[in-house]
Amino acid sequence: METVLYSGVSLELPSEICEDISLLFEILSPDTWNNHLTDDHREMLMGFLPEFSHNDLEEKTRTLEMFFMDENFRFGTPLRLFHEQLCKGFFNPEISKMRAIHKKIMYKEYRYRQKQYLHHTLEEVLVRRKRVLDIVSSMPPDDIPKIPRLPPLRDQELRSIKNSVDSWVGWKDHFRQICYQ
Repeated sequence: METVLYSGVSLELPSEICEDISLLFEILSPDTWNNHLTDDHREMLMGFLPEFSHNDLEEKTRTLEMFFMDENFRFGTPLRLFHEQLCKGFFNPEISKMRAIHKKIMYKEYRYRQKQYLHHTLEEVLVRRKRVLDIVSSMPPDDIPKIPRLPPLRDQELRSIKNSVDSWVGWKDHFRQICYQ
């Protein structure tokens, strides 16, 4: 038996499922759907399907047929994709935990870069605004101001930005190696 963590639910699955996909198709079959689930369970599970604007019940029934008949849903069949990820260990509790940590780190990196971008943009806007106000305040009222372009960031500022990004890249690589081994 293998412990699997999927969507926050821990399950014990036989390890033979990874070796033989037909076992997964036997467990998740129309027979199981029709004969072993109660009406309440079927309704609850159908609630996870998307709402369709026209012929909702017919479309959901068609979707279930496609699911059980192993038809392609644009980017592969859901059962085959689940089986492939199961065999690769994506649902191992330790790997799931590391992937969750990696996701948090990636989000923090994104937030950090957004803050950094907004900080530099605000700084640049304020500098340009001051420059424009200085030029305009020293001009006669009827003249149209000619405002020169602002020079690019200094090399020292670029280096500090690059160093902070490089430190994040090192952490990102570390967690990628741990999560996807």
